[in-house]
Amino acid sequence: MAKWVKATARHGHNLSVYLATSAAPSAPALLMPQEIFGVTRELTDLADRFAAELAQCRTLDFLRQTLVGRAAK
Repeated sequence: MAKWVKATARHGHNLSVYLATSAAPSAPALLMPQEIFGVTRELTDLADRFAAELAQCRTLDFLRQTLVGRAAK
């Protein structure tokens, strides 16, 4: 199962995280960096495949947080 969730950094900024969970409750976790354009469809597909095969997968979207922060100013 995969979904977008919000995470809050220590400095208070919100961050979007694509979270693909594995069926195995004790699966290891994998943190994937974003691509230059943020979290793309290809990256979420890859996270889904990792979750289906071996691990929980979290992909942080720094670009989305940055663009939202700039738009708010």
